[in-house]
Amino acid sequence: MKYLSTDKNTKIKRLDSKTAVLYVRVSSQNQVNNYSISTQLKECRSYLQKHNIKEVGVFIEKGESAKSALRTEFQNLVSFLKNNKNKVDFLICYKLDRFSRNTEDFYYYKSLIGKYGTKIKSVTENIEDTSTGRFIELVYAGIAQLDNENKGERVKHCLATKALDGWYPSVSPYGYKNDKETHRLVRDDRYFKHIKYCLKEFLKGKTTTELTEELKERGIKTLGRRNSVSKYFTSKTVWKILDKSKFYAGVYDWGEHKNIQGKHEKMISWNEHLKIQERLHTKPSKYVRDMKDLFVLNFTIKKGVGFLHCTNCGKRMRSCKSQGNGGEYFYYYCPNRHCMQLKKSVAKSDLECTFRRNLRDITPSPALIRLFKAMMLEELEKKEETNEELSKDVKHQLKDLEKEKEETISMRRRKELDLEDYNNEMYKIKTKIKNLSSSINYNEFEDHDYNKLLDNAEEFLSNIEPLYNDYPISKKRELIQIIYPKGIKYGNGTLRTNEKSYLFNVLDMMDNGKYQMVGVQGFEP
Repeated sequence: MKYLSTDKNTKIKRLDSKTAVLYVRVSSQNQVNNYSISTQLKECRSYLQKHNIKEVGVFIEKGESAKSALRTEFQNLVSFLKNNKNKVDFLICYKLDRFSRNTEDFYYYKSLIGKYGTKIKSVTENIEDTSTGRFIELVYAGIAQLDNENKGERVKHCLATKALDGWYPSVSPYGYKNDKETHRLVRDDRYFKHIKYCLKEFLKGKTTTELTEELKERGIKTLGRRNSVSKYFTSKTVWKILDKSKFYAGVYDWGEHKNIQGKHEKMISWNEHLKIQERLHTKPSKYVRDMKDLFVLNFTIKKGVGFLHCTNCGKRMRSCKSQGNGGEYFYYYCPNRHCMQLKKSVAKSDLECTFRRNLRDITPSPALIRLFKAMMLEELEKKEETNEELSKDVKHQLKDLEKEKEETISMRRRKELDLEDYNNEMYKIKTKIKNLSSSINYNEFEDHDYNKLLDNAEEFLSNIEPLYNDYPISKKRELIQIIYPKGIKYGNGTLRTNEKSYLFNVLDMMDNGKYQMVGVQGFEP
């Protein structure tokens, strides 16, 4: 049986009677052909008839979970209510968990459609518009989320058990398929030999472009998953397959569990996988685009962690260029398609200009720098005095140990100590001497010009922006990483900074009168 939904762009008239739209949902494609949809529709329409409410639309979700609000028909429903503001009185669903299984999404969209003049009604859950009714509604919404999370945890645990048993529980890569009876990964003869050929030939020196052309000549096309059209492989698709060579070597990762030995049929050996990865991710310098160096803020703090992130979704922002009538245009942008940020891209010049203004704003005042310098100098001099006293004490102890050492040697010569006792005593003495010697070397602060050191610090703090402007890009990145070791966030024209480095935090607290110097800890000139 076919179930059709109302077009989201449909316009309706304001009727004299109460009006409602129906929202029906099933979680999987398997439920589409059973009686779940028809049962929900029947109960919802009986409710409309009983309360003399006119149906003006129906939206049927076929196989999408309510743990997320990014559902096709649900979003169409919201658009429909927006286009017919104050014309639809109720949104009718079989149960509240059909509407949402996430309390945050539930109350967000309840408030949103409330602005369009629509209230939510559950056919099987009698919820009144009172304080008690609203509390019961909260309980139902919470139960829906709890049930969904419990199911998720059970599924996650079962999948992890299957994965650890050596059977990959997720979508099968090209070359394999999930057997419907055993629910295990088996060889897919449509692709197996072709994927294996690509892996082997890439090791021999062929490029992804050459492999793509060969697959095209053989007439090999993609599966067309997720409602996409089956088409010829591209270089990007082949590159992704090669990047999964670990799986084709019989090993995979699942969550926190790494390097699980799979029971599926291997295509290549582990050493071949390592060689593929080495060639795949080690490109000659001639293939590296110089354009990337134009983007000062586009770099990684450490492997996998970028410096610039989107304020809204937290994803690392990327860089790109576009060609227009006026020439080339450069942008930073958020690559997350589902990010709700209003402006996902920003001109490179605008963002970097904003960052330079930020450097200007965090530059301490001359008076604050002088105060910081004076306090640091005072603390360093105190520490030097302390270390001089410590050094004298250590030298005195070393003299005592040398005397003890000579005395032990004399006792051995006089045969007052046997060889074993002598060796034990000498080992203890030499160990103490070694530890004390390293201690005195570490704590000697002689020949350090603190004034020169602090003058350099003053020069840096007074000229942060000018230094940044004069530096080449590599030095610029080093400078901003010193100031913001955890990176920065940007979104909708606003720059938000993460925690600054220790030095700038101290200066901020001194500027606010909240910091009191209590001694320099671990300071090494």
